[in-house]
Amino acid sequence: MSPSSAGYDLSVGIRSVPERHIRTNVSSHPNFLHMDNNEPAPVVPIIDHVGIAVNSLGEARERWSALLGLEPSEEEIIESEGVTVSFFGSGPGRVELIAPAGDDSPIARFLASRGPGIHHVCARVPDLEAALDRAEGGGAETIAPRIRVGASGTRVAFLHPRTVDGVLLELREDRDAK
Repeated sequence: MSPSSAGYDLSVGIRSVPERHIRTNVSSHPNFLHMDNNEPAPVVPIIDHVGIAVNSLGEARERWSALLGLEPSEEEIIESEGVTVSFFGSGPGRVELIAPAGDDSPIARFLASRGPGIHHVCARVPDLEAALDRAEGGGAETIAPRIRVGASGTRVAFLHPRTVDGVLLELREDRDAK
């Protein structure tokens, strides 16, 4: 079955779900009636973005713009990581294109060994230190430096794929989510 016959209209592009449509209060939780009033609401992870490693940011921006029907953000150089990035969309569910800024960056090594493709998944957390403590307590291993500055100056951390079922997981602090 083609996407158009399945009810998808590819001509309109992909859009982020507006934040107002994400259920966040306790009474909207499916197990609300079975919850003790003192029990905190379950935390539902919000996928901030999916990072995709690319060889050429310029070529990838053109291709993804045509595919999604969206304009990319301005390119941003993250010197500490040796990468240049650009995002599509806003709010949860964005797509981040990541290109190496030099031959010795981790993304250049990733591309040399694996080729272009999904590099990581990023989840929003309200308190990065608490999320890392919880993850490390559960056996996850952080990649040094434990906390670093990511795109747009946000605080981020990465959990090693060998301890997260083969997925490089980025945690991005969103203090507004508290």
